[in-house]
Amino acid sequence: PKAGIFYQINRSDKAYVSIAIANREPSRGNYRDADSDYQPKAERLYDFEMGLHHQGTTFSASANIYLMNYKNQLLATGKINNVGDPIMMNIDKSYRAGIEISSLLKLNEKLSWTANFTLSRNKIKNFIQYIDDWDNWNQQENVLGETNILLSPNQIGSSTIQYSPLNNINISFISKYVGRQFIDNTSNIYNSIDSYFVNDLNISYLIHPNAIKSIEFNLLISNLFSEKYETYGWAYNYIYEGNQKVMDGYFPMAPINFILGINVNF
Repeated sequence: PKAGIFYQINRSDKAYVSIAIANREPSRGNYRDADSDYQPKAERLYDFEMGLHHQGTTFSASANIYLMNYKNQLLATGKINNVGDPIMMNIDKSYRAGIEISSLLKLNEKLSWTANFTLSRNKIKNFIQYIDDWDNWNQQENVLGETNILLSPNQIGSSTIQYSPLNNINISFISKYVGRQFIDNTSNIYNSIDSYFVNDLNISYLIHPNAIKSIEFNLLISNLFSEKYETYGWAYNYIYEGNQKVMDGYFPMAPINFILGINVNF
C-alpha cells in the first residue's frame, strides 16, 4: 500500500508527503543456502518521504527528506551454512534516512549547471558478526551494536556543467563525489573504500543528413585527471592463533580512458 498528499503552493512551488509499505520474499538462493534449522523471513520496508519542489524559468530546485525503516532486512553477517557457504540472515532493525537536494541553473541559452547532493545515515541496529575461528573450527559471535550498511556512503554528490557553443554541439563537464563506503557490515575502518572525486568530459556533435533523421557522434573521456580510486571490494574476517585477522581485496578503476560512439537515428 502507498498513500500521499500533493499540494500546489503556487505556480512555481509544490510540496508532497507520502508513506509506503513494501514487502519482499527471500530469493530462491536464500532458501537454498540456509541450513534446515534457519529459514529466512520476508523483508518489510516502511518508507516515509516529504519534499518541496520549485520550478522557475532560470532556476529549479527540489529537496526530499526520507526515512526507510526495515524489518528483517536480509544482509551478510559472515554466517556460513553446514558446507561453508555464506548465507544471508535477517536483521531485526535497520534503516536509511537522509535528505536529497537537486538543482538546475540556466545561466543563459548556451550554459547551464545541474547539481545534486545526498546526505544520509544507513545503519544496522544491534549487528552481530560471525567470524570463522580457525583455531577451533567453528564460528565466534562478535556483538558490534550499531554499524553502517555496507556499500552505503553517507555523502553522494554530482555536478554537470553543460555548454552548447553551437546548436548541434554539446560539451558537458561531469563531476562525481562518493564518500567513504564499508565493504562489509562491521564498520571497521580497514574494511572500507576511501572517498573519491572524479571528473568526466563528454562531447557530442549532432548532424541531420538528408537520407536519415540524425547522426550523433559522442566522445566520453572518463577519469579526466587519472584519479586513483576503487569502487568495490571484499573482506574476509577470521581468527587465527587467537588473533582476529582479515583478508581483503579491492577493485581499482582505470586511469584516464575514452569511449567514442556513433548513434544513427533512421
